Amino acid sequence: MAHILIIEDEKAMSDLVTIRFKVEGFETEQAFTLAEAKQKLIAGSKYDVILTDYLLPDGSLTDFLTSLRADPTLKDLPVVIMTNYVEDLNNDQLKSLGVLDILIKYQVVPAQMVARIKQILKIP
Repeated sequence: MAHILIIEDEKAMSDLVTIRFKVEGFETEQAFTLAEAKQKLIAGSKYDVILTDYLLPDGSLTDFLTSLRADPTLKDLPVVIMTNYVEDLNNDQLKSLGVLDILIKYQVVPAQMVARIKQILKIP
């Protein structure tokens, strides 16, 4: 099954989403900061997709995505954002950085997140 990196600074939310992905057969890893996510990516872990919160305590997601896209081995890695702060988003900029979808946390449950990731990865 697919390998997903979940970047979410709220541990309870991260655990909830992670459990749902594991139940669905995904291999999962969690990062609670952008720095931790970068370390996991630099370490060579191979992910099929990243599911990330938009607002994280240690930096700008757009800067993180810009550096991600500059790496030839990560430039095509699918990214999906989950957030409650829709008004803060620059959708055009995020799309240009390869964000495939934006999920509004209060409008979806973890099972719907899994369904969307499966759709993106073409997993039945």
